[in-house]
Amino acid sequence: MALTCTSTFAQTQLNDPKETLKNEFWGKLYSTGGETLICKKKFSKKSILVTESYIYSTLWIRDNLECGTPRQCREHSATYRRLTSDLHNIYPEDARFELERRAAKFEELDHSVPVSECNIRRVFGVIDPPDDVKGDIARSLCTCMSLTICRYTEISVNSSAGITSTLPQQRR
Repeated sequence: MALTCTSTFAQTQLNDPKETLKNEFWGKLYSTGGETLICKKKFSKKSILVTESYIYSTLWIRDNLECGTPRQCREHSATYRRLTSDLHNIYPEDARFELERRAAKFEELDHSVPVSECNIRRVFGVIDPPDDVKGDIARSLCTCMSLTICRYTEISVNSSAGITSTLPQQRR
């Protein structure tokens, strides 16, 4: 399935990934806790058990921008800084799960693949997330693709229920 995205941006564009995480993401949006996106684990504050999760991973962003190492990209690419500061692309997630998920792509898997931890289906390098977060994932990928030259041509985030999720004012 191909995904075509168009969007209009009215939000303030943030341009410093470290400051965005510290001040906006953990400092404001999730300052009193919340719930992780895929695993649905409640938390009261940032800890070593909860981390930020980039839906369109920083690895994919670096690969698509061909800007080098994370440090080189931060120092020399305004697009990289903007994308890694975009709050549409960042969600809290269980740290252990995020280590396994970070480089996987999202794709709808056959129902013969058993549901596992965090209500996902998984095969090597591919994750089929729970239906209730597929809309959030699609929106995040769409936002990233519309901001830059990011290419992700085989997005299978549709479910039988369709992509219906919207971004609440606060994602908790």
